[in-house]
Amino acid sequence: MHIKIHHIHLFLSYFPTFSFQDGTLLDTESLADQAIIESFGSELSQKYKNEFQGRLPWEIKSKILGLRGSEWIPMVLTYAESNWEVNIDTLCHGDPDGFM
Repeated sequence: MHIKIHHIHLFLSYFPTFSFQDGTLLDTESLADQAIIESFGSELSQKYKNEFQGRLPWEIKSKILGLRGSEWIPMVLTYAESNWEVNIDTLCHGDPDGFM
């Protein structure tokens, strides 16, 4: 898979829910949502970013919770293509001018 998709998986592996020895629980779920959203870069219009305010819509979030990256990444890509007008070819293969 393209490097951007790999970045999502790497980012999330560094930000699981974290627990300190004193029992303090750090909720990093919003960071995970933001990482997924930002990984789409300019392919995801500001309209959609504003609409869900940094959180994944429950419609997709509920389907990917608890899954491994290799399972949920294709689901998120398919969702983004059909619901957010994201061009998966450009996202995964770069633009024709070689920018990515």
